[in-house]
This record gives sequence, structure tokens and C-alpha cells, in this order.
Amino acid sequence: MLTSPLCPGRTCLEENSGVAFHVRSREVDKGRALARLCQLMGLDLKEVVAIGDSEVDAQMISIAGIGVVLAHAPPEVKALATYVTKEAYAKGFIEAVRLFVLEDG
Repeated sequence: MLTSPLCPGRTCLEENSGVAFHVRSREVDKGRALARLCQLMGLDLKEVVAIGDSEVDAQMISIAGIGVVLAHAPPEVKALATYVTKEAYAKGFIEAVRLFVLEDG
């Protein structure tokens, strides 16, 4: 945890994924954002596919109807998944979209 100009007056969480450095407020996560978006759009979370690969995606993966985690993700994130892709990075994303989103998947 750290104090950052990106979230003044708050304690922030940080994660270095090796690809990106994430700084966020404790009060904000992708799961809460997804739930709010679904509420605003009148969607059921059970009908949502969430795709992620890092700790910052954990809440989103956990609350979605289908939580997809890419093959290169850490084990603790994979443990939350409904499905773990065989492929990593962009190929894993494409695999997930073909399997869960496109009709011909």
C-alpha cells in the first residue's frame, strides 16, 4: 500500500504485474464497476463474461457469470476462474471470445 498523487488523501493498493504498475483506491475495483455498469444497463451479471489476467481483475472475474482467466495469470487468479484459457495474452483473449461470445465458438 502507498499514498499516491493518483488518489490523494487515500491509502492506495499497488500491484506490479511485470507488464503494468497498477495503483488504485481501496474503494474501487473492477468488480464494483462491472456490477454498477450492469445495473445501469439493466443486465444480469449471470449473463456477463469477464476476461482478465491479474489480481486487479479478481473481483470482476469472481462476480461475472463466466469468469475467464488467461493462461499466463498467477495461480491465485486462476483459482477464481470458471474457465482458464489454453493460450496466453492476446491468443487467450481470442480463445475466450470465440468460446463464450461468438455464436460459432
